[in-house]
Amino acid sequence: MLRNTEAERLNALYDSLVSQVALKVLVNEPLDDILQFICRQLVALFNLRLVCIGLKEPEGGGVNIRAAAGPGLDCMHETGVPGNNMPAFPLVVHGRVLGTLNICAAGSSFLDEQAIVRISQFAGKVAIMVQAVIDRERLQFLSFHDALTGLYNRAYFDEEIARIDLSRTRSLGVFICDLDGLKLINDTLGHDAGDRLILAAAAVLKKCFRKGDLVARIGGDEFAVILEAPRAVIKTVCDNIYQTVETTNNSQAAMGLPLRMSIGWAVSDEDGRLSSVRELIRQADANMYQEKLRRGDSTRAAILATAVKQLETCDFINDGHAEQIERLAVALAGKVGLAEGRLATLKLLARYHDIGKIAIPESILFKAAPLTANETREVRKHCEVGHRITLATPHLASIADLVLKHHEWWNGEGYPLGLKGENIPLECRILAITDAYDVMTAGRPYRRRRSPAGALAELKHWSGKQFDPDLVEKFVTLIK
Repeated sequence: MLRNTEAERLNALYDSLVSQVALKVLVNEPLDDILQFICRQLVALFNLRLVCIGLKEPEGGGVNIRAAAGPGLDCMHETGVPGNNMPAFPLVVHGRVLGTLNICAAGSSFLDEQAIVRISQFAGKVAIMVQAVIDRERLQFLSFHDALTGLYNRAYFDEEIARIDLSRTRSLGVFICDLDGLKLINDTLGHDAGDRLILAAAAVLKKCFRKGDLVARIGGDEFAVILEAPRAVIKTVCDNIYQTVETTNNSQAAMGLPLRMSIGWAVSDEDGRLSSVRELIRQADANMYQEKLRRGDSTRAAILATAVKQLETCDFINDGHAEQIERLAVALAGKVGLAEGRLATLKLLARYHDIGKIAIPESILFKAAPLTANETREVRKHCEVGHRITLATPHLASIADLVLKHHEWWNGEGYPLGLKGENIPLECRILAITDAYDVMTAGRPYRRRRSPAGALAELKHWSGKQFDPDLVEKFVTLIK
């Protein structure tokens, strides 16, 4: 047992340590400096051989030793992990473990119960203060960094360009990089898919520029870079970005989305033609938009090709499904005298009517059990998603309205517009019958396969409800 005077002395030192740590938090000292101070003070206060503090890495990572002090650093493994002979005091805030405070007593001595209680109490206080510093540093980071990519944000970028004096730099380069097709991806596949593209673009820029270069995300789909380098180097860097984008597309097939960037750049040469950083930015921006106009159609084509590939993967247009629907639709169109000029549109509709289903999770698409109400709503969105994709794709824009309306019912109970009877385009009424017949005779995870006779009987049952009755009669005659 400690004598009363010794206990009082340790209590005073303990209280002083808590106050000193709190002060360091208040004056915004860096977290690692605070943790190192804590380790040194605990070694002295309790005569410990070693104290180390480890914090958990974000996103479920392991514990990273952030600070250690004491004469017995050999208590730790070579990997930096505390040894088994080091008791660990968890750092817990609101039930969440931030890390551990590990101690190693001097020599063969053991800490008495009072010291252990004190250290345990101190660990609780340390956890609260560590969380406060983490929150503070996170806010400081977000004030000048983009939360998604970790790059500098627009606020920091604007502050930095205000500080740059072109007269003191021999050659300053500015890049403006725009992520092509992001709005289309967001509108059709959702913002999660768009975020994956943004992260991929940020990774490319991090790889292509030096640590000291200013790389920032200055808009939803726009990045900017400022660096000191001669014109020849700037041109080489631009080529390198495009090559890295290509490598990314080739190596990240799992991402499932084409990464396309339009890049514009400008350089301040010794002749002083561009006299300010903002002029450089304007020139680079203008060059980027010229490049974007040149690449626009190829970007949309790449996104469409990706969508079609995903449909094939999901078994919607492979195994002859699209070709079978097209053959049946053209045959039925011939029965009703569809004009020759509309046949080409009908063929496109047969191939791309379900393109919006790329936005639906496979867990829903391939679900064998009945869909929930929420899942049904998700499936029904594919008409509108497909409408946006085709509307944004020049050679498919002619079928955008048909894609939107291809699930309307003859009795007005279809979706998404609730159209009825002949207000539904003829091409959609033809497709509805031929698509339903092919799905029934081919089978799906959610629908057992039917015989041709069984499928025709089902079409007759829904004639006048889901399907145009006149077209059903002609189709039955056609198949028989």
